[in-house]
Amino acid sequence: MLTNLLRIILFYFIFCYISYGQKTKDSLYIHTEQLTELNRTEEALKTSLQQIEQAPKNSSQKAKWLQLAGIIFKNNGELDTSLKYFKKSYHININLKDSLALMLNHLYIGQINYYKFNKLYDDRFSKEAIQLKDSAFFYYKKNITTLKNTKNNSVYIAQTYNNLYLLESDIGNYDKAENYITKAINIYKTINKPYLLNSSINNQGLLYIYQKKYEEAEKVHLNVLRKKLDTSQQRILGVKLTAIGNLQYIYQQTQQYKKALEYSIKYNELSEQIADKQKATEIRRIEAKHNVATARKEEQLNTLKEKEAKERIYLWSGVGGIAALGIILFGSILYRNSKLKEKNLSLSLIQQELNKQQELKQLQIQNQSKVLSATLDGREKERKDIAQTLHDSVSALLSSVSMHIQVAKKKATTEIEELDKSQRILGEASDKVRDLSHQLLSAILVKFGLAYAIDDMCDKYSNSDLIFELECDEVIPRFDVDLEVTLKNIVEEFINNIIKHSKASKATVSLDYQGENLDIVIIDNGIGFNTDIISTKSSGVGLNQIKARIESLGGTIGIKSEPNKGTSIHISVPIPLNVKK
Repeated sequence: MLTNLLRIILFYFIFCYISYGQKTKDSLYIHTEQLTELNRTEEALKTSLQQIEQAPKNSSQKAKWLQLAGIIFKNNGELDTSLKYFKKSYHININLKDSLALMLNHLYIGQINYYKFNKLYDDRFSKEAIQLKDSAFFYYKKNITTLKNTKNNSVYIAQTYNNLYLLESDIGNYDKAENYITKAINIYKTINKPYLLNSSINNQGLLYIYQKKYEEAEKVHLNVLRKKLDTSQQRILGVKLTAIGNLQYIYQQTQQYKKALEYSIKYNELSEQIADKQKATEIRRIEAKHNVATARKEEQLNTLKEKEAKERIYLWSGVGGIAALGIILFGSILYRNSKLKEKNLSLSLIQQELNKQQELKQLQIQNQSKVLSATLDGREKERKDIAQTLHDSVSALLSSVSMHIQVAKKKATTEIEELDKSQRILGEASDKVRDLSHQLLSAILVKFGLAYAIDDMCDKYSNSDLIFELECDEVIPRFDVDLEVTLKNIVEEFINNIIKHSKASKATVSLDYQGENLDIVIIDNGIGFNTDIISTKSSGVGLNQIKARIESLGGTIGIKSEPNKGTSIHISVPIPLNVKK
């Protein structure tokens, strides 16, 4: 009888220990989800892959961690790898017949196929694009057919309708798209999800814009802005920003320019507010990063205390007959925890050192950019000063000498050959000075502005093998000459790169000035390149110089390219009020 009692107590002890371990795993999953939302990708992925290895085969726990790994890869832009993990999770959930988990699998797998379809949007009627679109439809439709009656599925059904709206609107099926987005909105109205509801309402307004139903679109977006939403949430601010941006577009298209200007100002103000919040969040993240060692020590200490307290409870729930077993188990846990603490402390110190090295490297990069920027500023100023001196002083002096020779020729009673010869030499010198001045500082740029200078550049560099074109729908105003010289040099550098490396037959330069920013887009149909390589290796002094110049102007640069698919470069530079003319 005593033996049976000991067995019962031992099983109870093991059950309590397993239950505690399960709760710990759930808290670890929630913590890893939070790391994913904070873009702490490396930590989240490391934990997910470890848990995938440790989880029992074909278990719901393994399916959850596989799905989380897929989300991390998706957020990092690795769509094929993400799809692989989502499908592994999907097949486990099929065997488990977990309907709610399957609905989420369908959403993620459909989403990946939709993203890949969007990448082929310009060739959306190709065989590959149609297959991707049909795959997305296939998985979305499963949620609203075979799994529609699953309990607690409202959010997933609404999200499915929202995703179907995106697909149908992208291929121009506006009636079907409107039907889907209306269904999504009706579901969101029944549950407390203000962000999802108002995002869907914005999508409905965007659909009206696609159909040029500007009055309906205006009502929809104004309705979103009138709502009292919790603007302490950054994503709610994003919803309001989308509504304001769409209203600005509507008023531009309907020639209500006063309202368009009003909402343009609102858009800029809210954008700045969101940017300030993002900066504050980043500052808090950096502060937390510096305190990470202390926080981890405290967390380890608290965890150890909690474990000790629970283990004492488990031990006291036993009887004297298993006291020895409890002591041995307790001692082994303490020993393991002390070793784990030592290991974590060592990892924390290593992480601290790596963080310091990364911050030092970032400072070196910033200093290098400043040095490059200062060097280029000096070089451009020197070229400008030389050009002005040649044009204003040397050229004027040569013209004066030529005039005096002309007067001397008129006063001379006989023709003097040396005077004619001197005047010809002066003419040649004057021409060379003028040409050199124009090389150093474009006369077209100085007289007519940036757009004319780039147009002249496109014409000058075009030939039968490679044609450059300028696209400029709006009139580009004059800016400060120094700014125009800098922007012209940046464009010329990219044009030279296209000529040397791209093997393109056509390239376009487009200028778009929208009040506060000048956007420059340079596109070629050349051989392209792998942007991953250029971001991980040295990209050359030329590109570093260009980036330094753009950063010194407070602007941004984005480069998109794939092998055999050409290259697209987007430069955006803010135009301060004091440099507009």
